[in-house]
Amino acid sequence: MKIIELLLILFVSWQASSQDLLMQKAENTLKRNSVIPFKINKFFDSIESDQKNLNIRILKDSINNIEIYVKNTSKDSIKIETQRGALFMIKEAKNQLGDWKPIEYWLYSDSGSAYSNIVLQQNEIIKSVSKSNEGHFQTEMRIKLYTENKVYYSNNIPCSIHMSHFELPDIVMKYRISYILNELGGEKLLYQHLFLEENHRYNYTSLQKEANKK
Repeated sequence: MKIIELLLILFVSWQASSQDLLMQKAENTLKRNSVIPFKINKFFDSIESDQKNLNIRILKDSINNIEIYVKNTSKDSIKIETQRGALFMIKEAKNQLGDWKPIEYWLYSDSGSAYSNIVLQQNEIIKSVSKSNEGHFQTEMRIKLYTENKVYYSNNIPCSIHMSHFELPDIVMKYRISYILNELGGEKLLYQHLFLEENHRYNYTSLQKEANKK
């Protein structure tokens, strides 16, 4: 009986560790009132103002987390959408062919109270932090930020990941929000939301209106 229990524990542990090697749900933590490093300010000072764009700079800190700095370099204020205090962001990395592919997915909440906004004033910078991926495949990564139906990309930094980080885990299809999106627009609409594609909310609204007419 003890042997069976030991084997069961080992099997559960193996399942958990194998899931950890697959694509992970994106998470980041906003750091309010953070002191912005001089090198970050210097980098942003070298960028010309753009009325349409946010600018994003990422780097690894001393404990190997990813520090993400977002600056409004336009002449207007910009609304940044958040979910439970996190920015809408996922990590992307270059695969063996050199193509950018997601290594994280975004999971939307089905609670309306989970969403809020930050108004980023001209020249204002906000900071968020995300855990770094680790693995044996040496490549580059970047951050993809989504807000107001637009997508923004950060600079690239070296990283190491597992090739399995490009694989979406089966558990994603078991979430209620995944079922709703898949029923409405199939895998195309689901993947647009998981990977924060530009205009994916507009596509959802359009399909919902069509479905309501039937």
